[in-house]
Amino acid sequence: MLKTVIHSNRRLVITLFVEEINEQEQAHIEILSTRNGPDLSQDNDVVALIDGRGLPVELVERRKAIAKMGDWEPYATNGFSLMIRVHDYFGGWDFPPQDDDFEPDAHDGEEE
Repeated sequence: MLKTVIHSNRRLVITLFVEEINEQEQAHIEILSTRNGPDLSQDNDVVALIDGRGLPVELVERRKAIAKMGDWEPYATNGFSLMIRVHDYFGGWDFPPQDDDFEPDAHDGEEE
């Protein structure tokens, strides 16, 4: 399993997960709102885009949402750009094709 925290401040934690499910690597983004963070339960308050295309975002609870990416293989092979908006926060990351030194290039939104 791959777990990479791509953003963390006193209001939000955004993490990329890659897990093996049914012998296939599946990826998702977890958005967690801290105690001081925003309520994620309002419609359209969490938006996730990969290469300009929207991802389905599932509200798990008031402080947790999941954006499902699906099969990790094409992302790992080709790289991708990820953009996340949560209320007034906006962040973007460029993920190069995966190698042993996997590190996203962050273009993070406002810091708090």
